[in-house]
This record gives sequence, C-alpha cells and structure tokens, in this order.
Amino acid sequence: MIVIGLSPNNDTHLFSLLQENKEINAIEYYYFDKIEGETIASLIKEKKIVAKNVNEFWKECSNS
Repeated sequence: MIVIGLSPNNDTHLFSLLQENKEINAIEYYYFDKIEGETIASLIKEKKIVAKNVNEFWKECSNS
C-alpha cells in the first residue's frame, strides 16, 4: 500500500482501517514533514512502514 498526503492527525480513521486489514503487510508512506512519518509508525505497529519524503515521489514521477 502506498499512501501520499494523508495527515496522521486528521485521517486516523483511515490508518486504523489500514492497521486492521490483514491483507496489507507493508505501507510506503510519503510525508510532507518527517514527524508525520514517525507518527504513522507509532499508529500502525503491526505493519512494515517505509516513510519517505514526498519530494522523492514527485522526482520519481517527473523522471518517468
């Protein structure tokens, strides 16, 4: 699962659903602020979380 631009402060209900979904093993989360990536890791403990700066995502898209 790849997540871009959701706020861990405003979208906790969505992160709860991701946590509960047994078919999702890993989440790649693109954050605007590094603290958001850390917050996601604390909200979703049973999944592998890969947190990256969203600017990396946009660079990858522009290079395609």
